[in-house]
Amino acid sequence: MHGAIGTLAIVSLALGGTAQVAIAATPQSISRPDESGQPLALPLRLTSLINHTGISVPDVTASALFYSRLFGGDKVGGELVPMPNGQAPSTRYFLFVDDANVAIGLLGTLGSAGQTKPLIDHIAVTAVEHDSKAWRARLQSEKLQYIASEVFLDNDGIPIQVAGGAGGEPLTAAGATPAKLPILYDGKPMTRCLGFDHIMLRVADVEAKVAFWRRLFGTYVVERRDGVVWLSDGKRRLGFRPLAKDEQPGYDYQAFRIEKMDRTELVTGLRTLGATIQSPQPQDAPNSVRFTGPDGIRTVLVQ
Repeated sequence: MHGAIGTLAIVSLALGGTAQVAIAATPQSISRPDESGQPLALPLRLTSLINHTGISVPDVTASALFYSRLFGGDKVGGELVPMPNGQAPSTRYFLFVDDANVAIGLLGTLGSAGQTKPLIDHIAVTAVEHDSKAWRARLQSEKLQYIASEVFLDNDGIPIQVAGGAGGEPLTAAGATPAKLPILYDGKPMTRCLGFDHIMLRVADVEAKVAFWRRLFGTYVVERRDGVVWLSDGKRRLGFRPLAKDEQPGYDYQAFRIEKMDRTELVTGLRTLGATIQSPQPQDAPNSVRFTGPDGIRTVLVQ
């Protein structure tokens, strides 16, 4: 399972940067040939709201080491990936959480030139088996911008990748085999990650976002609380919250479920690893801890 997910993440993370260019202050239109054929019927049903996330950070190895110390070195795998078109090989690490993962890539590479702040550059959802070409035709008919490797921009310009289709676009060099990198940490982890809990999105119009996801993917709201609207697949959730002053749409933070432990001990340990603890929010579960990692990525740990 990890190998299959890792390959998908390798392809997708490279598109995180491209999508960042597309959602910059002055979007650049990416020219693509028209997709012929019948557009896929809507909604495209999902089997998981979180297949993986992609993060762009200043130091890939340092970020991977942080997650290794936090969750265990056996949960983090690295690869040196050959790239197409004469590009230099790319170092990638993956944090495996349950049957999903976080793909860790270098900020400012693979199309993200000009980006200076660490961010969650995209998420991937898992859809039922479908024809990717017909899905791309559907995106075109909906006037939604397709980037590459099944990544498109939603009604806020937020990148979303759809896994599960046949006929997706490869990105790694044809016939290339990634070289495995050694484990970064073999000591005792601070805690154990049990899986993704949720991803929070900052959106321009919460109700418009709900309608967008319902139309495309058939999802329905399961809860409205503290100004946040929640979708759920029964295991993982997506939250939509309105923009605060001077904010732009995007991914706000990612949240993981962890094994039970003393909150004070957890906070102390996170600080030791270089994390900055953040104030709790109204929607947080009891004993949750918010922090910004040394890699600049905002995270919540849920007990």
